Amino acid sequence: MKNLFHILLFLLFLSSVFSQKNLNFYKKKYSCKSDTCAINAMIEDYKKIRKINLDSAVLIIKNAHKFAEKVNEIKTRCSTTYFLADAFAYQGDYKNSNLYLDTALSIAETNNLIKLKAEILNLFGINYSDQGMYEKSLDYYNQAKNISVQNHFKDMEAKANTNIGVTYYFLGDLNKAIEYYLKSLSILEELKDSANVSISLSNLSVFFQEKGQLDKSLEMLQKALVYTPEYEQRNRSDVYNNMAVTYTKMKNIQEAVKYYNLTIEMKKHINDYKGMAMTYHNLADIYNKQNDYNKAETCALKAIELVSGKDVPAHEANFLRGLANVYFEKGKIKKALPYILKSNEIALKIDNKALVRDNYFLIADMYRGIGDYKKSTDFMFFFQALNDTLQKTEFAENIAEMEAKYQNEKKQKEIELLQADKKNQELEIERRKLFQKALFIGLAMAVLLIIVVTISYFQKRKANRILKEKNEEISQQKEEITTQRDEILAKNEILSQQKEEIETQRDEILLKNEMLQQQNEEISAQRDEIEGQKHIIEEKNKEVMDSIHYALRIQRAILPHENLLKNSLSDFFIFYNPRDIVSGDFYWFAHKEDFLLVAAADCTGHGVPGAFMSMLGISFLNEIIEKNETCSSNFMLDELRNHIVFALQQGDDKTNSSVSSSVKDGMDIALVVINLKTGLLHFSGANNPVYVASPHGMASSSHGTMLHAITPDKQPIGLYEKMEPFTVKELQLQKGDSVYLFSDGIADQFGGPKADSGGKKFKYSRLKQLFIDNNHLSMQEQKQIIISEIRKWQGTLEQVDDMLLIGLKY
Repeated sequence: MKNLFHILLFLLFLSSVFSQKNLNFYKKKYSCKSDTCAINAMIEDYKKIRKINLDSAVLIIKNAHKFAEKVNEIKTRCSTTYFLADAFAYQGDYKNSNLYLDTALSIAETNNLIKLKAEILNLFGINYSDQGMYEKSLDYYNQAKNISVQNHFKDMEAKANTNIGVTYYFLGDLNKAIEYYLKSLSILEELKDSANVSISLSNLSVFFQEKGQLDKSLEMLQKALVYTPEYEQRNRSDVYNNMAVTYTKMKNIQEAVKYYNLTIEMKKHINDYKGMAMTYHNLADIYNKQNDYNKAETCALKAIELVSGKDVPAHEANFLRGLANVYFEKGKIKKALPYILKSNEIALKIDNKALVRDNYFLIADMYRGIGDYKKSTDFMFFFQALNDTLQKTEFAENIAEMEAKYQNEKKQKEIELLQADKKNQELEIERRKLFQKALFIGLAMAVLLIIVVTISYFQKRKANRILKEKNEEISQQKEEITTQRDEILAKNEILSQQKEEIETQRDEILLKNEMLQQQNEEISAQRDEIEGQKHIIEEKNKEVMDSIHYALRIQRAILPHENLLKNSLSDFFIFYNPRDIVSGDFYWFAHKEDFLLVAAADCTGHGVPGAFMSMLGISFLNEIIEKNETCSSNFMLDELRNHIVFALQQGDDKTNSSVSSSVKDGMDIALVVINLKTGLLHFSGANNPVYVASPHGMASSSHGTMLHAITPDKQPIGLYEKMEPFTVKELQLQKGDSVYLFSDGIADQFGGPKADSGGKKFKYSRLKQLFIDNNHLSMQEQKQIIISEIRKWQGTLEQVDDMLLIGLKY
């Protein structure tokens, strides 16, 4: 705090300092006897305040550089040039930063300033990394590292290793990022640089977290705490927050809550209201998932209170949505609605389309929960329209990216064709040069011939005039000249043949170029056709997946809301885990007078076909309960079978053969009707039983629990060889009795110790034992144990069927 006070005090005097345009202020402030000392003091001030007040820092370093140019002391001039480049980099002006770095590097290399050279190369690497030019960045970092290793600059070697690690992180190579960070960490620990050790450990924890190595991430954060002094409350609060996030991912909620509370205390001391609000928001989310709605509500309200009136609309909108979600999960939908609507109003103002879309879906869910189906449908349409818009925007961006890629490829092809044309032109130039050389030689020989003949002629005249005796000698010379002429003519003939051969080769090259161009055009056409087909396939696949996801939303929307059960029973759970995106299993419940009706059904098939059948089943059950006064279990199943057979046209052919050859689609189902006042349970089932676990019977476990299985009728809901009316069975429930309804997906799941060789089925015997052993626990605790056992049994094997399990405690 004292250092910060000095820096702020210093900033008050900046304007007067630079208006003097001299070094007197720095000389007096730091008791400097030389200009170089004052310039170095200016550099230190720049380093102190560049993260607090960048404009003032830039003014300081520019003046320092100007004074260094006048002083002309080499190392000082190189340092101020380097830090001026650093200032431009902080401002995002990489062009000017690199220009000053080039100057600084030239000075450092000329004057053997080795460490400064390493720092300059390191800043080059940072500039290129910030611009996404990672390969070039790595080249400069490695140069800086090599200089540091050769000259034992340990601090600079650690810095280079850290930056190389960060670059590999940006490139997506987590293993190399961790490798270089560990090298840097080893050097920093050797140098006892506690501050940078703490920062490196925190960054390492993020790398390990992204790799899924949560234990290793936690180990790094615990070490970071050791290196972070108690008075560094901001850094310690960030480490505590990261530890809370890691514990949350490890499902260790108790420790996560502990460290979130420590984070809040730290951030309260440093008056970081946004950090406190975000931490309360995260705590609310944890408590909400743990069904501790009161604590979740308290934390969500504190988060909203901290940002209220602080002009941070994005935070406020998210926190309001979080509180609305708490009330919704708590079953207080009417109380949740004003908060989610306020969140949506803010999101619309700040044009946060993604948050508006998510809010629309939650608002539709809330209106459905209170029975206002018109508004629910309206907001579902709003959601779908905005979702389609966002998807189209993403699609348009993808198209633009593909178009850019295509244009780049097209330009590359054009460059290649231009290069080919250039090569052809060079060949033509070479051919012309060769022809010109041949022509020049021919002309030279002709001129030489003329000269020789002329000389011979004059010599002959002279010889005739002087001595007739020399006729024989002249004749001999004539013969020699004739021979030379013949040789020249022969050479000319050879040159003529070479010219014809060159022209023939040129014609062949031009023909080959035409063939290559034609092949290029064919390849381009084939590529365009393939790209078009690929685009069509991708569009079709996207349409299919969008349809399936939309079917999922419809199926979720048609399933009954859990609030209906919350109004009747205080303790229950539903484990609903489709094998594919949509499910062939479904659950259904209704409340009529004093009776609670609950069903668990398994339709023929899974995925999309099963989902269609499940929606038929839910719709028919809703129709039957609304149109009939009676709600007895056997009547409900008889009516459901009649609706299914009629809807699927299964009964058109009455012969026995038609049963095996016609559509045999249908479902297995267990349905219970519970009189909430008397506790009398009526059960009817189509192939699916129901189990009742009671602590009031004979001891069959350490907790004194007895399990009673109520058997179903051995016939499905659908066409069957011998269709009998469904029977009803009664059982008197007592307080604490647990009722379980389920499909066959859990019992049929393969896994266990021999999972590598295909495994064995989980079977009903194991499921029964889980009901017996855990009946004394709450339904939510039973659900977590059962899910854990199923996942442990399944291991790495694929899920074989949809899974559905409902638990009710009377």
